[in-house]
Amino acid sequence: MQTKKLTEASLSVTIFVILALIAFYIPAMAIIMILVLATPHAVLTWRQGLKAGLMAVVVSGMILALFLDIITAFILITLFAMVGTAIGYSAKRMTPGKVLLVGTLVGAVSFSVLLIVVMQITGIDMFGDMIKVYQEAILAVNEASNLVNLDTEALINQISLLTGYLMPAMIILFGFMTSYVNFMFFGLVGRRIGLKVPKTPLIYDISLPKWFGAVFLVGTALMIFSTSETVPYYIGMNISLLFTYPIIFQGLALAFVFMRQYIKSIIFYMLLFFVILTNPFLTQIITILGLFDIFFDYRGWLKERGN
Repeated sequence: MQTKKLTEASLSVTIFVILALIAFYIPAMAIIMILVLATPHAVLTWRQGLKAGLMAVVVSGMILALFLDIITAFILITLFAMVGTAIGYSAKRMTPGKVLLVGTLVGAVSFSVLLIVVMQITGIDMFGDMIKVYQEAILAVNEASNLVNLDTEALINQISLLTGYLMPAMIILFGFMTSYVNFMFFGLVGRRIGLKVPKTPLIYDISLPKWFGAVFLVGTALMIFSTSETVPYYIGMNISLLFTYPIIFQGLALAFVFMRQYIKSIIFYMLLFFVILTNPFLTQIITILGLFDIFFDYRGWLKERGN
């Protein structure tokens, strides 16, 4: 049994290192490789347990450090191997919702550690550099379009301020996106090789608890009734950023329940999703629908009626 565990761990490490090297040296393949990079560690942890998964993470990091620089190896291990290990362990023991929660927490903590370590070792502020990119983009657009009435300096300062205060929410959102994508691809691969991995929740299955809507309303109230640039105001902004998109998905789920009876085209729903997210008015309507469904469970009522 011990030999089998070591063999599977070695195979998982090998696959992970090969995928990471392909992503690093062949940019055209990077996106595809990144989508499946966490899967080897997720499969190993599912089959052999958390101890074997963590051991493989350490070994993968050591081997990658030999082929790449230490910082790149640390980034790949932190963002993918750790999240894959967490998903593989939790997916076997928890419901899909809790798997995503565990993956989000691990992804957020891993990303935070990554930012701190990279800044301490190299002096590079990854988050700060991202803000500078936005600032330079604004300046370039302003110069290209000759928008003389635009107060560029004030806009740049506002973006820097907001981005800094919204950093906690942005890190958590990053953790959720990483967790969701990796869980989805682990499920696709795992079920193909015989693992009973639970399916990633689809938009039709989203059903948020009532406390979720209540917290969103509290965050909204903090933004409306607090003085700008105060602690309560920024707490409300973080809550709004974190909770808005799940509620939008809940609203879309309710809207799709009605529309899918008449429209079956997947392309139509993809275009509709894009239009809604890029139109503030439609986004507000869908958010209201999401809150309505959270508090009154209209889809649950339809199911009880057999609809």
